[in-house]
Amino acid sequence: MAVATAAASRSRKALIPGVYPLPKFNIGDWVAEDWIDEFDNEVTDFGQVTGICYLPEEYFDCPANTWVYFIHWIRASSGLDSCYPCFDGQPKQADHLRLAQHI
Repeated sequence: MAVATAAASRSRKALIPGVYPLPKFNIGDWVAEDWIDEFDNEVTDFGQVTGICYLPEEYFDCPANTWVYFIHWIRASSGLDSCYPCFDGQPKQADHLRLAQHI
């Protein structure tokens, strides 16, 4: 496992120019986002990172010099399965996401 992790880290570094920090998440990572719905219920969305982008300048509500992630959402804890799977195309900042062990 350590060999695979080291190899993945090396290949990730090879793809990202040295002037940029390494992203927190990679394409293929399973992530979750916790949020409060309009009825004050805690909801968690689960999905997979399908794209990443480094922003050297501000972009909408994302600060400059940050990574954003594009997520294909698979399901939510709210049970609203009719809304999933979906890809909304909205960039997500790392501080809004966490790694998910199970989807």
